[in-house]
Amino acid sequence: MAVAGTTTVNIATTTPIERRVAVPSTTDASFVKQRTVVSAAALLVALIIAGLAVPRCIVYGKVTSWRSFSLIAPTVKSSAGEIDTMLAAYRAATAVMPGDADLQTRRARLALSAASSQIGNDAEMRAETIDALRGAIAASPDQSIAWALLAYAGNRFGLASVPVMPALRLSYILGPYEGSNSRLRVAVALAHWDEMPDEQKFYLRSDILNLWNDGNARQLLADLYLASSFPARVFVRTAFPSEAELAHFDQVLRDTVRHRAEMQSPRP
Repeated sequence: MAVAGTTTVNIATTTPIERRVAVPSTTDASFVKQRTVVSAAALLVALIIAGLAVPRCIVYGKVTSWRSFSLIAPTVKSSAGEIDTMLAAYRAATAVMPGDADLQTRRARLALSAASSQIGNDAEMRAETIDALRGAIAASPDQSIAWALLAYAGNRFGLASVPVMPALRLSYILGPYEGSNSRLRVAVALAHWDEMPDEQKFYLRSDILNLWNDGNARQLLADLYLASSFPARVFVRTAFPSEAELAHFDQVLRDTVRHRAEMQSPRP
């Protein structure tokens, strides 16, 4: 007997081992309804994804041309006008997507650079730096770079409202070997050497070597060393893996001191 809503096919005449089977009819109402529901659900999901992606694409499209600044140090090798234009683009982007940690972090870098270069109102740039970093941390609290930038900004500008050492500690916990944080963390650690926990000094050694192995950062390491306390200098010297590299570092230090003396001496 045939089942309602199905088409019966007798294939016994073709091969003796095949049985009589029931094949669902394409006209079956429940089958058609099921396919319709699945298709509608798939379309709805696609529309939701598109709705979420389109604003992000538009926002990132507006700032993508302003990403030429360094992703390592919180500085921008651009004119004041260029930095102001970049910052305006990121302000507009974060106004649309305040919960985007990447956009907030980049806005903070630009504001930090502007404040460091004394571009615009210094107090406003400092406040914007901290506001953007707090936005980045709120959106993605596991970002090591945001905590490193917060510690750097608090130390750089002497902001009592910023917990410098707790922020530095969180940066090390979340990304102990992230090289992009090295310049920021070495600057903070050497400036606050008396507060530096012993367990973080192991990772600080790695950051120091990152600076030394980066030819563009060796001068920065020398400057930070010369501005450090005696105990901090002793630690920096223990980070070098060989006497030859330490001797090379000493040569960089001598060159730095000589250059500073030449710059300060009166010219005839």
